[in-house]
Amino acid sequence: MRIIGNEQEIEWAKEALRNQCNDCPYLDCCNEKAKEESKQCGTVRFGCQEYLKEKIEFVVEK
Repeated sequence: MRIIGNEQEIEWAKEALRNQCNDCPYLDCCNEKAKEESKQCGTVRFGCQEYLKEKIEFVVEK
């Protein structure tokens, strides 16, 4: 997935994705990652924002 926009639009998209997991295409795999971290580390250190950075290319238009 690629999201293209200015810096403000990109930040808005990140916030919207991070706060609304409903119908997120990465919900199941993100939750699995969190469960694995919780078991291994006792806490979730790899949050939604970091997960989305791996899965989505954010392109800032100049």
